[in-house]
Amino acid sequence: MDDNNNVATEGNKGNNTDGKSFSQEDVNRIVGERLAKEKAKTTQELAEREKQLEQKELEFKAKSMLAEKGYSGELLEAIRCGSDEELTKSLEIIDRVLEQRGLSKADIEMDKTRPRFTAPLKGRKSQEDDSIRKAMNLR
Repeated sequence: MDDNNNVATEGNKGNNTDGKSFSQEDVNRIVGERLAKEKAKTTQELAEREKQLEQKELEFKAKSMLAEKGYSGELLEAIRCGSDEELTKSLEIIDRVLEQRGLSKADIEMDKTRPRFTAPLKGRKSQEDDSIRKAMNLR
């Protein structure tokens, strides 16, 4: 009989697992929790990307509206474009401020068409200028 008990104990030692065994309900619950976490993480990442995309669209819209009004694109950094309403309000404020300072849209348009560079003065010729012009076949 002792042999039977020893054999039974030895048999149990071979099949015995030191780790915890899980029931099917436990496994289903653990997998469900992990899936829920991943889904929440993915949903949050998607929401952040969507928000960034909306912000880029508003910035693009702001740039085009500034260009339509003849304003410099540098003003984009100074205006709020978190929503359509903020953008419209910011542009209205810019219009009012410029009108109060005496600048009209016509002045801004005229400034855009004004040449940025002027021709060199006729009285100022140097020998370096001539040698460069000759090398480039400009004379």
